[in-house]
Amino acid sequence: MTSTLGNNSDNSNNNNNNKNVLDTQKFYSADVVSQYAGMMASEIPKYQPDFERLLKDLPDGPILDTAVGTGHMLEALLKMDPNRSICGSDLSPDMVEHAKSRLTGALFVKCADMSKLQGVVDDESVIAVLNNFALHHVAKETAKECFMEWARVLKSNGRLLVSCWEGSGEMDFGDMIGDKEVFCSRWSKDQIGNWATAAGMKLIYDREFLEEDFGSQNTYYAIYEK
Repeated sequence: MTSTLGNNSDNSNNNNNNKNVLDTQKFYSADVVSQYAGMMASEIPKYQPDFERLLKDLPDGPILDTAVGTGHMLEALLKMDPNRSICGSDLSPDMVEHAKSRLTGALFVKCADMSKLQGVVDDESVIAVLNNFALHHVAKETAKECFMEWARVLKSNGRLLVSCWEGSGEMDFGDMIGDKEVFCSRWSKDQIGNWATAAGMKLIYDREFLEEDFGSQNTYYAIYEK
């Protein structure tokens, strides 16, 4: 979606997204990054079936994590596919610094907005995109833009692995990691599917999982192919 000067609706969406960006960067400060790293070390085994399906017959090319966080996801994928090139981006400068130390062989790890990767990632330059539990930080219109942007950077037959808190309405994510308030939304699997379809991608795999460790919240994992 292109913003137009003088359009109150677009300006409001931009203002909301700017606020969410600032809130997210503030939330993922150095102290939270340390806690998050500890949590991810034990969480990675949950993603094994998703990783296996993502990598099955995946053509050559780099894998991009658009919410790289502490780098655990790419590190795990690299262990399964050691010759694969990897790269990452994240809104949080503290997360980026941590990921850089973990992913020393990455093509790049940069600070960037996952909905605005122009100038960071070229058109059709990666074979897979990851986005792990980051969509809850953005508003509805921005989430739609994210899918369009991920499709832009994907090569033909490239894949998107996305996971989110499934459902509707807001939730208090701050209670899960640290003791802070942070904007957080659930998205239904139908919404995820509609955004992916609009971006020119088709569903090839999905599953739901009840996260009992996080207040019995339902989660959704899906892989789409361009």
